[in-house]
Amino acid sequence: MSESYAFSQWLNQEWVDHFLLPGFTAALFSAGAGYKYQTQLGRRNPDVVGIVPWRDVAFVLAMVAVVLLAMAAIGWARSA
Repeated sequence: MSESYAFSQWLNQEWVDHFLLPGFTAALFSAGAGYKYQTQLGRRNPDVVGIVPWRDVAFVLAMVAVVLLAMAAIGWARSA
């Protein structure tokens, strides 16, 4: 069995589509929101506030990522 075939079989598993890829996406967006929050803390005029609460967005996305990645780990453990 070739490596590309084994990798494609791994990607076709249900837990990868439903939990792993959305978990990584949520983690990536959480990191982006955390970066945006850090830049918001260093602004020159502290009275100018934005509409989006970046700290809360980063926290919620981090929790979503933790749950999805934990479910992906459970799916991986059951498939092995």
